[in-house]
Amino acid sequence: MGFVDDRSSTVDDRSFTETDEDGRELVRTMALSRRMVFAYFLSVMSLRSVIFHVFCLAALLGAAPLLRAQVPDADRQAPPISPQEYGQKLRLAEVYEETHDVLDAARIYEQLYHTNPSDQIVFDGLTRCLFYLKRFDEAEKIVAERLAKDGSPDVLLLSARLEARLNKRPEALESFRKVEEAMQATDCSQLFPIVYAMMDVSYNQEAMELLDRMRKLSTNDADVCSSQIAGLYLRLGDFDRAATEFVGILKAGEANVGMVEQRLAQYITDSMSRAAVLGSLEHAIHAAPPSVANLRLLAWLYQEKKDYARALQTIVQLDDLASNDRSDKTMQGFELQIGRASCRERV
Repeated sequence: MGFVDDRSSTVDDRSFTETDEDGRELVRTMALSRRMVFAYFLSVMSLRSVIFHVFCLAALLGAAPLLRAQVPDADRQAPPISPQEYGQKLRLAEVYEETHDVLDAARIYEQLYHTNPSDQIVFDGLTRCLFYLKRFDEAEKIVAERLAKDGSPDVLLLSARLEARLNKRPEALESFRKVEEAMQATDCSQLFPIVYAMMDVSYNQEAMELLDRMRKLSTNDADVCSSQIAGLYLRLGDFDRAATEFVGILKAGEANVGMVEQRLAQYITDSMSRAAVLGSLEHAIHAAPPSVANLRLLAWLYQEKKDYARALQTIVQLDDLASNDRSDKTMQGFELQIGRASCRERV
């Protein structure tokens, strides 16, 4: 039986211990690495979660106005306020408007409108401010809401003006036609609200056609129709046609001279328009038979032009045409007025 050397078959204890320590060190290193990876993973996931939630919150905040805009104005009820607070806010809006702070006035009026849409004062104030600010789209919604409940001529007229401002010409003309039907006018003066609204949106030709139709039907105030038509011609710069209309008005007598002077006054404030108006009227008056009314108007125009020599010459013609004491006294007073003005001018 042979002898076996135990040293050749056994492992060195010291060597095993070192190896075992290395293994445990490796295990510890791997465990630490796993914990670091797990912690990193958790941190990344937490960051992504935070980013995701922030993104969602931002999206909700951004969508809030859109969601709010999808809710009709009629369904958004303003918080109730006491009558005292309501009155204070209404007065504040009026003060803002009076002081030309139209933006703040519109803001307050809008708050009050959502509180009480049936308040006519608030409705008028809000639409007035929106027109001034040229926020016609907003005004259109409010007027449409009112028109659905109130088809009165006033609301129809407001709707027509608004459609004209929005360049919806066919719709505006149809609304003006509806207003005319609703008014059932029998003379020109009843049509003035429509005429002035048309002039406000530069529908001057349509306004003249409307007045001309009424002039043919009216028997009481044809001269009033003619005066409005003449004023429209002046506004368009067609002074010859305006002069023809004015001379036609003066055929009714001297009583219409003041009305014609009043209509002409705003168009002779500068020298160029004064010269053009005077030239057209001179031509029309000289083409018509001489009358006291025509010459009185001509003398007034010369006075406005400060052409006092020709004004006095016209007064002489008036004296020749005067046929009663009242006219003589009137003309004498007028002549003295012109004479005094002439003396002041020469001095």
